[in-house]
Amino acid sequence: QSQFENSAFNSIPFENFPYPKSANSDIDTVIRWALARGYEEVILAGLCSGACLAFNYAESVQGSGLSRIVMINPLTFSWEDGMSLEVPNAYVNLRQAKHYSYAMRDPNQWKRLFRGDIDYGLLVRHVAKRFGERSVELVHDALVRVGIRPAPELAQRLVKISDSGIRMHFFFADRDPGLEILQTAGERTLDKLGMNQRLQIACIDNADHTFKEARLRDELIARVVGELREESSFGS
Repeated sequence: QSQFENSAFNSIPFENFPYPKSANSDIDTVIRWALARGYEEVILAGLCSGACLAFNYAESVQGSGLSRIVMINPLTFSWEDGMSLEVPNAYVNLRQAKHYSYAMRDPNQWKRLFRGDIDYGLLVRHVAKRFGERSVELVHDALVRVGIRPAPELAQRLVKISDSGIRMHFFFADRDPGLEILQTAGERTLDKLGMNQRLQIACIDNADHTFKEARLRDELIARVVGELREESSFGS
């Protein structure tokens, strides 16, 4: 802590609040401190809200010394006052879709289905809503491809970060809706950035949002470190 005594961090009005308004300024202070002491490469990483903050900072800066951002299970890429601290309302159906997708692989859930021990009305409404949303997404993506519609806002933000020279690494637990949220950027953008090695995506099987199981945390750490070592001087 003494190393940062003169760094003039902004005060945060709510202790432990995951989306502080001072985040960009505070991150910038740490990066400038590191660069001033001879560090040549800075990698910013975060889980959930930390991933969102890393994304927002990367979008806002040019030439800050930041080379990569590692985002683990982001639930939003833009948080505003009043939004849920869990899954924002715009993505609630994606969370439900992930829940049903995972349930389809669980034999106990199939037993509940055949016993009638579920709310069939809720299931039908969800399937219909998700089908409608997915249809709209496919149509919009097709219109983007032919230049009739602009790319989704998230796609534009991803491209902006990529154009600044910052590489993006995403890690998702397969029980979490984060990957589906990222995919709202559209397949065209994600495929293009992936082909150019500006964006990489990895999934951890059977993991939850916070990687409660030690073996899954170990797997996540190993994959993050391994990926960074492969593509940079990190750890060499």
